[in-house]
Amino acid sequence: MVVQIREPDLDERPDPLLQPGLPGQGERLLPALARLGRVDALLEAIVAGHQQLLDSLADVVLSHKATLTGQDDRVRARKPKPLRVLIADDHRLFAEALEAILAADDRIEVVGQAGDGGEAVELAKKLGPDVVLMDVSMPVLDGFEATREIRAASEGVRVLMLTGSNSRADVDRSREAGASGYVTKDRIASELVATIVEVTHRRLP
Repeated sequence: MVVQIREPDLDERPDPLLQPGLPGQGERLLPALARLGRVDALLEAIVAGHQQLLDSLADVVLSHKATLTGQDDRVRARKPKPLRVLIADDHRLFAEALEAILAADDRIEVVGQAGDGGEAVELAKKLGPDVVLMDVSMPVLDGFEATREIRAASEGVRVLMLTGSNSRADVDRSREAGASGYVTKDRIASELVATIVEVTHRRLP
């Protein structure tokens, strides 16, 4: 007995349930795609506007940076010039120690050192310092005589006397010579810079 196997019949007729749904879905997809296109266009506009906002912010930041830079330049321009100081002391190591103390403060610039009273007078005329730190006891001219000559030649120069003694006689002689102040050497480390700044604001005798 021979059994014949034939291909199954395929129903090529449209499915009454599925077929009507396909056109409807296509009709619904078309408006959705159109809306999607409008959304994409809207997003492009938003992104473009956002980029314009970022560009504007970048301009503001650059402008603000330029303003700050200008302010920094003006602050630097307003920074006062350092006080020019001449050191007059015949002890070289002591004079170098004074310079080291003053160099640590940017309000002060040491413009020279003199090893005796005569050199102090000459350098004061040549350099035009704001303040002369004058040792009381020096060769050639002592501190009192050197102070007197400096004040006679350069009335705007302040002289600050330095001494190891705080005797009343030295104080009186310093004032008579025209000195603006008096500092004992044991108090130099703690008071010298402040005293220099103070005497430049004090009225000259």
